[in-house]
Amino acid sequence: MSESDDLANILRPWLGEVHASGLPSNPADICGFIRGISGHGFRRLEWQKNNADPDWLQPGWRTPSGVICPRCQTEIQAMLRSHRLDAYTHASAPYVSCKCIRLGPSRLPSLEFFTDNWSIVLEALNCFEQIADNSEAERQTCRLAGYRTGPEQCHPM
Repeated sequence: MSESDDLANILRPWLGEVHASGLPSNPADICGFIRGISGHGFRRLEWQKNNADPDWLQPGWRTPSGVICPRCQTEIQAMLRSHRLDAYTHASAPYVSCKCIRLGPSRLPSLEFFTDNWSIVLEALNCFEQIADNSEAERQTCRLAGYRTGPEQCHPM
């Protein structure tokens, strides 16, 4: 079974049959995509670990959920509408985040759809982190063996 299959199995009870792409290779910067979501009001979902902290949102842009993330102990918040920061910068919505993960659905069916399933979100985040750790370990093994690393395999130097 592949790592994307493991991730799909975790997400199946919440999102149904989905396809994971852009699996992370760097444990410090996890960014992945879930596609093929149907029947929930949105079709794709971006996962991002870097820049997840919702504190960057101006207070008027935040929608609190009243739910505390058990992993980072911060309130899960959402940005429901896009906002212009200045003439050149635009913060697009929607986002649902705590300090450990930021989810960017193509549309937001409801904040509760995410907060009610946050345990699955965190289990999937653990899977994303494991995939990234395995990829990093493989790159280290290749380097130690005298190979340079590429997207999927080791290459002779």
